[in-house]
Amino acid sequence: MEVIAGLDGADHRRAAHVHTVISAAAAGVAVEAWRDRAEQDELTGLRNRAGWEQDARAVTAQRLPIDYASIDLDGLKAINDGPGGHAAGDQLLRDFGRRLEIAVRGTGGSVYRYGGDEFSATMPVSAGDLSAVLDQLVATPGVAAFSHGVARWPSEDLDVHTVVTKADQRMYERKRARKAGAAGLPKAPAE
Repeated sequence: MEVIAGLDGADHRRAAHVHTVISAAAAGVAVEAWRDRAEQDELTGLRNRAGWEQDARAVTAQRLPIDYASIDLDGLKAINDGPGGHAAGDQLLRDFGRRLEIAVRGTGGSVYRYGGDEFSATMPVSAGDLSAVLDQLVATPGVAAFSHGVARWPSEDLDVHTVVTKADQRMYERKRARKAGAAGLPKAPAE
């Protein structure tokens, strides 16, 4: 701008306007990059809880019926405490996140890492049954053991956060049943 403004016959108002437009565009790009980082889990690259909250607002505004799954990876503490330490645990989280994303993204769904060993996933109801997708994934050789619970919005409740709570409760019920060795469920490893 200084070069343009310094030229003979330069329109200083126009140069100032160009500077303002360029500055605003740069600020917009910076804000978008910051928002992307704020909504992304650093370790796995998946969207995080803030990303879920953003997506939940969009889903409810569009009134798009979804299945929501709470997912808890089994045995992470034992891996972190083992010979590979936290590096091995981090690799397990990245691998699991990638496998979960592949399974769910193919249905038009989304995957999130809340932190620690907690993940969640969403899938449009029109795309099928998220519980079945997760049951198939948990039975896949080479995929870390996990427990999950699924609830449906808006048919189970109009408040999406109540649906999340229902999915959490179902996941913990399933985890308890797996630890007890319930028929038909693979036994969960000790924490």
